[in-house]
Amino acid sequence: MGKILEVNLSTRTIKKTPLNVNIAKNLFGGSGYGAWILHDEMPNPSQVDPIGPENPLIIMSGPLTGTLLPGGARAVAVAKSPLTGIFGEACTGGHFPSEMKFAGFDGTILLGRASSPMLLSIIDGEARLADAKHLWGLDAYETIETVPKELGDRRIKVACIGSAGERLAKLACIMNDDGRTFGRTGLGAVMGSKNLKAIAVRGSRKVLIADEKEFMDCVREHREKTKESSRAQGLKKDGTSMSVETFEHIGNLPIKYWTKGIFDGAAKISGPTMTESILSKTVACYACPIGCGRYIELKEGPYAGLRGPGPEYETIAAFGSLCLNDNLESIAKANDLCNRYGLDTISAGSTIAFAMECYEKGLITKKETIGVELTWGNHEAIVKMVELMGRKEGFGAILADGVKEASRRIGKGSEKFAMHVKGLEVPMHEPRRHKSMGLEYATSNRGACHLQGTPMFIERGMLMPEYGLKKKWTASPLNASLKSLRFTKISAQLSMPLEYASSPYSTSHRLI
Repeated sequence: MGKILEVNLSTRTIKKTPLNVNIAKNLFGGSGYGAWILHDEMPNPSQVDPIGPENPLIIMSGPLTGTLLPGGARAVAVAKSPLTGIFGEACTGGHFPSEMKFAGFDGTILLGRASSPMLLSIIDGEARLADAKHLWGLDAYETIETVPKELGDRRIKVACIGSAGERLAKLACIMNDDGRTFGRTGLGAVMGSKNLKAIAVRGSRKVLIADEKEFMDCVREHREKTKESSRAQGLKKDGTSMSVETFEHIGNLPIKYWTKGIFDGAAKISGPTMTESILSKTVACYACPIGCGRYIELKEGPYAGLRGPGPEYETIAAFGSLCLNDNLESIAKANDLCNRYGLDTISAGSTIAFAMECYEKGLITKKETIGVELTWGNHEAIVKMVELMGRKEGFGAILADGVKEASRRIGKGSEKFAMHVKGLEVPMHEPRRHKSMGLEYATSNRGACHLQGTPMFIERGMLMPEYGLKKKWTASPLNASLKSLRFTKISAQLSMPLEYASSPYSTSHRLI
């Protein structure tokens, strides 16, 4: 779109600056451009308080955002992370990223701190700040529903924070659309520290393509290949959690806070079970033919009446197997609460699982948890603790700042089993099964991250001839380690992915 919106919340001034084309070409994508802006706006990062007014919050799209190419509807948020104290990055899908483009901007830079809660609206090339005191205290879903009504256009898309962001919880995220989120590294707390409750976007501008015919030929080819893809069809049918049982079988599913290798309840929390029992419809990001998003409805049990976006794989593993919880309905409830409060589900589930191990070892008791019995598999305790974390109340106030801070405050040796990298909780893929993922967690620039390359697909035998990977490889289970990765060549004629030919890993020790 050629323009960046710059908003100074301290002075309430708004200006438009041109996109730096050279930077956009050399640092391809919204994440790279956002990192460049962050570097430019924060010359002395070590001296910047992550929740201080001098920490800029940057929301950027990429060059494919707003086009019809499937998978292109993405945006990233970038800032210094309150959770890790280093580079913070979070990515989202849905419709908000494309609508920001249609509103006329490739990105938005948020500077300073407003003196009171504000709403930023960006409508067809024009931006304005408005009072949002009446929105402060609303949960994310309520905010996303209220703002379009107040602005008189139901097609407006909203990104906002819930109470976790308002109360500066380090696990807070920025919610958008129906359960989509800028999820990791606590950037909801940065938005909350700026007293910015929500950003509303709406536009009618078109993303221009240099050669539209050639591009649309590419789009059509891509869509046809997607229709033929068994993985895409699996995602459409059962969502990202379609592989829960397979992951448990091959040893990729984290269990009992990384201390076990087998979980008998995997089938109960899997994607197919969700499809058969509580799925009401599927939803898709902008221009995506897959529709892996889940909408669920609970008609019976203690969580009956819940309707809305359902949990993805990472959420199911975090509140499920990681906590030894096989109650799918409680996972859906925990997910709903995280969406409303604006909490990162990976980090929230991980931190509760950590607390459960502390409880099992006697490092904390019902006295510290104010009566909540954090025993393994106690789904009611999991849901209750999410509520306390979202409001930063009681023991939830300790857990809402993540595993690293919780272990520091609990002490008693708990830091020895607090699983994180650089302060960021570990995603739901076992590095002892896919050792390349352990290397990725250890070296990712934002802390433990499964999206910086996802090398486990290569390790499991994915062929990528365009990158020279024409034969299947896997890490040797005996010789591979984080210090020395040795690879064993697998026959190129192997017709079955390695994951289906592997046996479960059973272990009682973590990878530390």
